Amino acid sequence: QESKLRDQESKLRDQESKLRDELRDQKKFLRNRLDQEKNEEKYEEEMRKLVEKYEEESRKVQAQIEKVEAKIVTLDTRIAETQKEIQEMTKKLEAAQDSAWSKIDLPNQRAYAKRVLTWMRNTPEKMTLELGDMKAAEKLKEATKQCEQANKILTVTISKDGVEQLKAHIAPDEWPIFRGQKQEGCQGKKVLFQRLRPADEGRLQHTLKKVKTVGVDGDNRQCVIWLGVPAIAKSSGMNMVLWILLNNIHKEDWPSDVAFHMDSVLMVWKHNPTTGNILIECHSITLDNLNEKGSYEMDGPLVIEAPENATEVRRPCSRAGVALTTSSRHADVMTKTLMKGTHSLTYALCDPWEAEACIAMAFCLHALNCLEGLSLGNEWEKVQIKIEESEVGGRAFLWT
Repeated sequence: QESKLRDQESKLRDQESKLRDELRDQKKFLRNRLDQEKNEEKYEEEMRKLVEKYEEESRKVQAQIEKVEAKIVTLDTRIAETQKEIQEMTKKLEAAQDSAWSKIDLPNQRAYAKRVLTWMRNTPEKMTLELGDMKAAEKLKEATKQCEQANKILTVTISKDGVEQLKAHIAPDEWPIFRGQKQEGCQGKKVLFQRLRPADEGRLQHTLKKVKTVGVDGDNRQCVIWLGVPAIAKSSGMNMVLWILLNNIHKEDWPSDVAFHMDSVLMVWKHNPTTGNILIECHSITLDNLNEKGSYEMDGPLVIEAPENATEVRRPCSRAGVALTTSSRHADVMTKTLMKGTHSLTYALCDPWEAEACIAMAFCLHALNCLEGLSLGNEWEKVQIKIEESEVGGRAFLWT
């Protein structure tokens, strides 16, 4: 019985040990579970804070979006108002332009074109003046008066110490390009100055050679653009191109038609093969309309004096060459379509005038009383030119 009791005691001890192990494992499990629940609570707290922060940021972003949408609505309103104003201004401008066209005196323009043809085709009178000649002004005035009466151009070669500085071509009337609105403030509109340097002569002859070329079906036409900084007599030089074309109209290897466009007026000089006379036409047409195919077609060269606000020259209606000028500021706008087309486009660069030529110009204009408010007298040896070198290497000539 004692032995059985001992066996029973042993079993009870084993059972006690097993229960103790289970109790220890249960405590461990409970501790882990408690730690896990604490971590979950911490995680939930952090998530709650993140959600609150996100909602706050969302509210701020939504407020900014509402402000931007309000600005967009305001801008759309302003754009609509501006477009309406532009449309109204365009209508007014078109109405004013139509009114201006209706006021263009085409008969008077035709009469002027006829006078131009006469004195441009007459052989000019020539004379030479020395800058130091005290009687040069009297000689020039007398010769100019005689040429005006004879309806001829007076070509004056102005020299200094026997060296030719430039030529002054004095016409009986204003030179064509000087009649335009762009040259409204120009003084001495009857005087055309010609530079004598090889570069200037080369530019002139190259332009004439190009514009005489007639393309095939409007393709391969030549277009020469005189390019340079503003106010260095680019437009003035185009008078020489027009003069030489009209002087040689219908001669061998020269065109029979010549056209000139300026300020919504197109002047056309045409040789009549039947009578041998030169017919003169004047049309009221803007540069934009002149660009349109079929608006007006001609076979001869076209000289264009583009207005200051001209957008571009796209497809001029001449089958021959076109000559025009533009400042370096507007060249990319003026010729962007020409560069894409079938034209042969040539840029002829024009540089500022040299000091000696400026002296000769002032001498001639002063002698003809063309310089308002400038009194230099006859002591030209005392006239000085101050040459200032600019930062870009250019030169500015100041009378002192």
